[in-house]
Amino acid sequence: MSMSVLSFCGNSPSPRLKHAAEVVAGWWGMEVNWTEQGAVPGWVSLEVNGTRVACWQTHPMVEIGASTKTRVAFFRWQWDGRIPFELMLPCASESGLDLPGELKGTLQLPLDPLACTFWGISCWQEQSEELERDAHGRPTTSRLPWTKESGKASFGGKELPMMWQHRWPWLELMWSALFKEWLGLERPYLTFRPTVDVDVAFKHLGRPWYKTLLLHARDFATFRWSNALERSRVIRGLKPDPYDTFGFLREVHRDEPLMWFVLAADRKKPHDVGLDPRRAVLPHLVQSLSSHSADVEVCCHPGYQAVEDPQTRKKECARFWGWEGANSNIVRAHFLRSEPGPGWRMWEDLGVREDASLGWSREVGFRAGTSRAFRAYDVEADRPLALKVHPVAAMDSAMTRGLNWNPEEAKGQLDEMMEVVSAAGGTWMSCWHNTSVSDRDEWVGWRATYLHMVQTARSLSRRTL
Repeated sequence: MSMSVLSFCGNSPSPRLKHAAEVVAGWWGMEVNWTEQGAVPGWVSLEVNGTRVACWQTHPMVEIGASTKTRVAFFRWQWDGRIPFELMLPCASESGLDLPGELKGTLQLPLDPLACTFWGISCWQEQSEELERDAHGRPTTSRLPWTKESGKASFGGKELPMMWQHRWPWLELMWSALFKEWLGLERPYLTFRPTVDVDVAFKHLGRPWYKTLLLHARDFATFRWSNALERSRVIRGLKPDPYDTFGFLREVHRDEPLMWFVLAADRKKPHDVGLDPRRAVLPHLVQSLSSHSADVEVCCHPGYQAVEDPQTRKKECARFWGWEGANSNIVRAHFLRSEPGPGWRMWEDLGVREDASLGWSREVGFRAGTSRAFRAYDVEADRPLALKVHPVAAMDSAMTRGLNWNPEEAKGQLDEMMEVVSAAGGTWMSCWHNTSVSDRDEWVGWRATYLHMVQTARSLSRRTL
C-alpha cells in the first residue's frame, strides 16, 4: 500500500512551517512535499493524494524570526465532520479577509493548523514566559488559555471541562479528525510506553555502615523503633527492602518494552537524596535492570543541580554512561526540569538524542498538546534540532501531591484520558517510581492503581500481550 502524501502549496515556506508539516506527517506515517507553483501570498493550501482539501491564512508566528511575543489569538473551533470536536485552539485567522479567487471552492479553515502545531510542539507559551512557574521553575497550568473557559471540550462523543483541555492531546485530536474527513484515516489504538524513575533505589540497603548506625540511633532517640527493627531485618536479609520493587515491575512488564531512569547524582539535600553513585550499589542495579526479557533501556536521570550547572551535568552523565548496561541516548531531568528551548539545546550539546522530561509536574496531560514524540525545534536559531522529545502523560507524584487524587479516583481519571489518547492513535508514556508501587506510607493503594493503568493501556493497545 502506497504512503499518503501531504502536498502543501505556499510562498517561501519558513523552516517553522516545514518542521510542523514534517512532524504531523511523521505522526501518521505520511510523506510531505511543498510547492510554490500557483501559491497565493499569505495563504497555504493542502492537497492529499492529489485532491485539494483545505486552505488557510498563514499565521505571523511561523514567519522566519517571529518573536515569541507575537500575538496569538485563540478561539473555540466546532468541527462537525465524521469525528466532531470542539476545542480551544491557537492561531486563529484574521477575520474579514475574503478567500482569494484562486482558492474559491476550497474549504477554508478558521486557523493555520501548521502554526497551531508549531505553537504546541515548541511550547510557545512557555518560551514566551507567559506561564506561571513553581518554586522549581517548572510551568504550571494556571495561565493556560483555556483555564478560565466555561463549557466543555469534546471529541468524538467524549467530553471534559474546557479548563482541563491540557489533559488531552488536543493537537492530535484536531489532526485525527481532519485526516478522518479527508482520508478516511483512523487508527484508534494506543501505544504504551511504561517508564520508571528510580530516585531512591532502597529504603535501607546500599548505605555505608556508619550511616546505618546513625539512622538506628536517630530512630531509637525519636521512638521510631519499628523503623529501626525493619532496617535491621532488611540488612540481615530476613525481609526485602520496601523500595525494592524492581522484580515486581520487571515481572509486570516481562513482555513489553520498559524504560528506567536512575538518579545517580552526588547527594545534595534537599533534592538529590538518592544513594551515593561512587559506591557499587547503583552500577550493579543498572547492570541488573538492563537484563530484561523484552526491550529495556536503563537511562540517566541527571540530578537537580545538573540542569543549572554544566560541569555537574557533564560529570553525572559521563559517570552514568560508563556503567555497564547504561543507555547514553535518552535522559529524563530530575523533577522534570528540562526546559523547552534552552533545555533542548543543552541536551543536544551533550550528545543526548532523546529527552523524556516533557510533562506537567503537578498535573496530568500534555504540555505540547501531543502524546506522540516529536523532533525539537530551536526557536532562537530557527532550526530543527536532532533531539527527539517524548511527552509524559501522567506522573504518580503529580496525581497525589498536585491533584490530591486517591488511588480509586486516579483509576477513573486515567481511564478516561487513555480512551481519548487511544481514539487519536496516540502514545501513553507513564512516569512512576519504584517507591510508589511499594504500597508503603503515602503510597498505600497505589500499586493497584498502577496495575489497573497497565491493564487499561494494554486493552487499548493494538498488540495482544
